[in-house]
Amino acid sequence: MDVFCSQDVMELSSKLKCKVRLVRVPFPKFNHIDFLWAKDVYHLLYKNVITSLEKHELDRNLKGNTEDFKK
Repeated sequence: MDVFCSQDVMELSSKLKCKVRLVRVPFPKFNHIDFLWAKDVYHLLYKNVITSLEKHELDRNLKGNTEDFKK
């Protein structure tokens, strides 16, 4: 497990306005290269990411919330 990466993920998730779901890839040797080249990365990771993004977008559209884009 990449301890430094795990710490970065926890810090980032604590700073996000919206709630996020943290999913640990169930392979201890999964690393940064695997995000690009693992043959099953879609099912292990990206499917969850895409589903979460779509849900967030749908929720935001239903609520008419545009605060994310205002500065």
